[in-house]
Amino acid sequence: METLGSRWFGFLLVVVYLEGCLSEQYTGPRILWTDVKYGKHHTHSRIVSLNGVGSEVMNGTAEFEVLRSEYNKINAALAFDYDDSLIFWSELVEGAIHKMSITTGDIDTIYANESNSITALTTDWISNKLYWTDANFEWIKVSDYNGTYHRTLIRNTFSPFGIVANPLTGHLYWSERDVAPRLRMASLAGENIQTIFRNFTLGQENFFRRPQGLAIDYAQNRLFWVDPTLPFREGKPSPLTDTSESGLNLLMSVYLHEDKVQLQSSCVVHSLQYRASYLDFDSEFFFLSGSMHKEVYIKPRNSYLRESRKMTLKQYNPLKVTVYDGHRQPNKTSQCNVNNGGCEQLCLNDPTGIRCLCSDGLATHTDGVTCIPHHPHVEIHNNYQLSTGAIAGLVTGCLATFLILCLFVYCLRKRRKESRLSAVKKISMQLKWNTMSQSVKDGDDEDDNSATSGEESPRMQNTSEDSMDVGENGANSVQQQNDRNELPTK
Repeated sequence: METLGSRWFGFLLVVVYLEGCLSEQYTGPRILWTDVKYGKHHTHSRIVSLNGVGSEVMNGTAEFEVLRSEYNKINAALAFDYDDSLIFWSELVEGAIHKMSITTGDIDTIYANESNSITALTTDWISNKLYWTDANFEWIKVSDYNGTYHRTLIRNTFSPFGIVANPLTGHLYWSERDVAPRLRMASLAGENIQTIFRNFTLGQENFFRRPQGLAIDYAQNRLFWVDPTLPFREGKPSPLTDTSESGLNLLMSVYLHEDKVQLQSSCVVHSLQYRASYLDFDSEFFFLSGSMHKEVYIKPRNSYLRESRKMTLKQYNPLKVTVYDGHRQPNKTSQCNVNNGGCEQLCLNDPTGIRCLCSDGLATHTDGVTCIPHHPHVEIHNNYQLSTGAIAGLVTGCLATFLILCLFVYCLRKRRKESRLSAVKKISMQLKWNTMSQSVKDGDDEDDNSATSGEESPRMQNTSEDSMDVGENGANSVQQQNDRNELPTK
């Protein structure tokens, strides 16, 4: 009896100890990033956390933790929802998007399309929606947190590489890095698309080339990004720093007011001494990932006299960095939080309120909330907007196709006509040859007949003459016989 009681007591102690360990699991602010190590035979990818706020990271007291470790994977884009204790990331090998609970560690797949170009994620933490860019398909998609409904929100983007949402105003911002780099914006429902920033020039040099790593300071309504521009020629001074550099890397920002960006002259530019690929920040520090040099940089925001700090990751290339902090996601009420805003599928925040949208293949009914099968020949969505270049390309392609088709039909008809003429000519030649052959044959027959007639006339004449001679000789013979018979009677 005592033995059984001691066993139960030991079991309860173990349970209490485990509960204590779970309750001590860190769930507060942290700095997150994804990284990857490229090996000869495999890759190793991680999701790494520095548990603490920026000042603790800066002074080295933040605890290092690996949240996710996988081989033969590449975890790239990263986003979070602080109130729901969720992080989201894209995995490029399988072309999927996953989510994980910080508190329980449970992992779910919310999107799988075998696309290896999902390089940017952002959340609308108010209505619980996830947005992402796909550079291969050149579109922007949206999904609920469970991955039940997906919708292609914006098409015809050119190499989109960065994206960030502002659910406080109902807007979405993204960068494009094609031959004409630009920053663009739309509503969170994908409408009212416009270009807000296109170039930044000093003299004749354009320093707006590869905008990426977008982040918003919601308190200042200020949009930040980094631009790792192409390197200068060796020995050529930088127009921004007047120092000789092998390249120029910029930290840029603009202030947003009334859904529009201020004049280009309001753009704030900082020259970085390192190549940064992604960016995020808190109230005191910038956090930047330097994939080329395998480093994560910490740069003070408000004092340029304070030195920056860098953390070297040895063999790992850091990719996306983000600040997991509740202050980075201010709260706001939304109608989407009550009965999904009355929407059957997707309820999205909008500058004027909310919008109900449906998954790909479905369209919103006239009631604005239910979903019906989509018929492209009946309905055209307003959020599918073609640019002038796309329209010109479409018209040019149609004209070229029409001309090629006409040329093909013309050549086909010409060939058929030539074939018919050739056949007719061949038949005519055959008939002419047959006629000539028949004429020649008839001429030969006439010559044969005439020759035969010429030979038979003398022969017949001779025959007649011979017959006459025979007749006369026969008559003479008969007369002589008669004379002999009469002689004895005399």
